[in-house]
Order: sequence, then C-alpha cells, then structure tokens
Amino acid sequence: MNSFFQHHPRRLWAWKSPGGQVKNQIDYIKINKRFRNAVTQCRTYPGEDCGHIGDHVPLVAELRVRLKEVKKKQQPRRDWSVLQGEEIKAAFEVEVRNRYEMLEDDIEGGEEVERVWNNIQTVLLGTVEKVVPEHRRRAKQKWMTEESLTLMEKGRCCKWNRRKYEELDREVKRKCRERKEEWWNQQCQEMEQLDRMHLQRRIYGKLKEITGKRNSTRSSTIRDKQGNVLMEVSEVLEGWAEYVKELYDDGRGERPEIVGDLEGPSILQEEIKEAIKCMRQGKSVGEDQVSVEMVKAGGDYIKKKITIWPTASMIRVTFQK
Repeated sequence: MNSFFQHHPRRLWAWKSPGGQVKNQIDYIKINKRFRNAVTQCRTYPGEDCGHIGDHVPLVAELRVRLKEVKKKQQPRRDWSVLQGEEIKAAFEVEVRNRYEMLEDDIEGGEEVERVWNNIQTVLLGTVEKVVPEHRRRAKQKWMTEESLTLMEKGRCCKWNRRKYEELDREVKRKCRERKEEWWNQQCQEMEQLDRMHLQRRIYGKLKEITGKRNSTRSSTIRDKQGNVLMEVSEVLEGWAEYVKELYDDGRGERPEIVGDLEGPSILQEEIKEAIKCMRQGKSVGEDQVSVEMVKAGGDYIKKKITIWPTASMIRVTFQK
C-alpha cells in the first residue's frame, strides 16, 4: 500500500545502505483488495527511533474499517390464530401423526432419546411450514392500503433489479401520498360534521384518536413502609435496596447435606398433559424454534411421544455439599 500513495521521496524509502548513499523502497504492506479503500494513509518515518531495526525505517499504515453487523436469519412469523379452528387443528394433528410415523423412530429401553426429540422438532417445524400460514404484514399507518403493502412486498423481492425497484418505490410513495391526503380529508370532514352537530366531546375524542395522545395513568413514585412518598434520589435507591433485600431474603438456614442417588417415579402422561395445558401461549421460541402452540396443536399423539422422551431417560441426581 505504500506505493499506492503519492508522497515526497523521503516518505517512501524504507531502507538505506550502510553508507547512506543508496535508499530504496523495499518494504511493503500488502492488503486484500476487498479492504484496499479502508487504508487512509501509508508512509515511512525516517526520523523515528524504533530501536534495533537495522537499516530499515518504520513503515506505518492507517486504516479505517467499518464492519457490518451480521444479522441472523429470522424465522417467519406465523399466524397461530388459525389453529383455534377445529378443521385446521385436526389437519395439523393428522399431518404430525403421518410425518412421525414415516420416521419409524420408536425406541426401546431408553436408547437414542436425543433422536426422539430431534424427530419431534423436525415433525413440528415441517408441519407448521405446510399448515400454518405466515403472519401477514399489517399497515403501520392508517392510510396505507393492501395495494400499497403488496407493492412494498414486490419491491423487497426484486431489490436485485435496481430499475424495477426504483419504479415500484416511486409508485408506492405516490399511492401513499394520495391515500394519506384522502384519509386526512376524510377525518376533517368527520370533525366538521361533528362540529355542526355540536358534539364537542366526540370532537376531542377524535383529536386524541388522530394524534395518538392518551392520558397516562402510570406513576413513577414509590413509598416507604409508612406510606410516605420518596422524592430524593438517595431515598429512592435506599427504598429499592430494602425492597429487594426483603424480597430475596432466605431464612431457611444452611442447606442440609444429602449424599446418595435419588431416583424418582416415572413421569405420567397425565402430568405431561396438565403441564402443556398450563403453558401460556404467545411466548418467544428458543433455539429449537418449537413454540407452545405447536405442541398443543400436536394433540394426544405428540403428547404421548413427549411422555416417552423423559421417562426413557430417567436421570440420577446426586446432591453433595
């Protein structure tokens, strides 16, 4: 890179002969072509004292690298509300049963338990892709129409074609401006109609609806045990510290010493069903991408497989001090 910039000769040579009569540019800094534009400066410093480096002078390059964040591929959002219907739910359960029976992974003696869960995960995710539709994008603004959302989706799918993408972008912006103007005219006409009818309360309600302003009922004040409001920052911090200390106070004493192998009874299918029934829906999924809605929609067949899974892999736990 030191041959890429134009400098005075004294900023280019990197070696001089013992007598100082000959000076050559024999030291170079190489960089990948991908990051060539990141180098902002490269030159030598003949007057710097860098220790015992012989007849060479230090060669320094300055780089400015902007690293992009690697975004993880997100799973598409699903419309789980369709599983509330009996027809879709029955189709989901039948598809799960058919897919699982094709794997033929019935285990005996508690072997290959990990493979059972992998098969459950594969079956549920494959069934969701086939039966449950993706969640449709909703308009963030009230004046946006389905036509505009469709054009936006087309634009996202053809970003590689710059000309077509720019045409769709202009069309989307034009339609959004037109629809926004129509929406505001409609809101103004409604408010004028309410004003002619002398419905002032509904006018103010319409204004709040348009502007999005709502009365806040949230309070950020805290009180001590006597009910006094704490205003000072130090008092608020002391109040929170006291609250957390009492919340996590453990007065059970020292943990008893228990040494030995403890093996509990087998897990019943009724316990698994009750646990799945009590699980709350709408929660984010983990690394396996399996949600509560998938397990519940799988029916008794998938619940039976989940019952076999932990029962076949009873774990011995040893408690030691």
